[in-house]
Amino acid sequence: YNKLSINNDFTEYGVITTGLGGNYYLENAGDLEVKPSHLHIGVYPVPVDLIKKLTDRVRQVIVIEEGYPFVERMMKGILSTSIPVHGKLDRSVPPAGELNPENVRSAIGLEPKAVKGDVPDLPARPPQLCKGCPHTDTFTALNHAVADFTESIVTSDIGCYALGALPPLSAIETLLCMGASVGMARGASEAGRKNVVATIGDSTFLHSGITALVDAASTNTDMTLIIMDNSTTAMTGMQDTIVSSPRIKDIVLACGVEPEHLVEIKALHKHDAENTAIIKKEIEYHGLSVIIALRECIHIVGKK
Repeated sequence: YNKLSINNDFTEYGVITTGLGGNYYLENAGDLEVKPSHLHIGVYPVPVDLIKKLTDRVRQVIVIEEGYPFVERMMKGILSTSIPVHGKLDRSVPPAGELNPENVRSAIGLEPKAVKGDVPDLPARPPQLCKGCPHTDTFTALNHAVADFTESIVTSDIGCYALGALPPLSAIETLLCMGASVGMARGASEAGRKNVVATIGDSTFLHSGITALVDAASTNTDMTLIIMDNSTTAMTGMQDTIVSSPRIKDIVLACGVEPEHLVEIKALHKHDAENTAIIKKEIEYHGLSVIIALRECIHIVGKK
């Protein structure tokens, strides 16, 4: 985990890296005329003996690390004051912003790499839902359902399903914060808007959508909530949800939603006509209804 590479000749400076700083340094080190001694620290506590082996053969040290200058500050206590330590504290490495190969290259005294030839502009490609995402099929059915109404509004909030706001789906009209879709839909309905739909992910519903649903159920607000249950917290790295999918239905019922207006659908393209009809029927109901659109995230399926 801690890798020391010593230049047997006495050199002007040595390099200490951690994390991605080591990758960025090695990416540029081949362009140096004299390769300095290098210590990459992979575990804590810092290896004092290896640091001293490196500093015995250099006049000064450059510390390249991400985030807070943790190792750089420790150098002040490990080394004698006769060995200067450079890094984020003296701005040899940018103290703010993201570490990258270019600013590491500058920190070790190399000129920026010249870009040769014409560099064409990359074609614009807005972010999209993954290929095979269940939310695509849910939004498609929702679009087909609301197309039959002269007035409608679809609220949503933060999750990977927020990409449903962009073409080609363009299915949702509001994005604010986690759990906001339910409260905003209730407010829109109470303000007189017709055919109000809220979309929310399973993880976001469990995080901050339940209380708003209880509020909507207490007045039987005329709105439809679609819980898009992909069985994971996909946007932030595929973490497990707090509860399993079958229990979400129990939670919705406990919030006060009428059982006859709690419907589960399978978010698949082959069920589009059936799903469209169900969504349209629940939107037309004058009261609170909840639809749970079930299908695992495509990345979970790929790992099985």
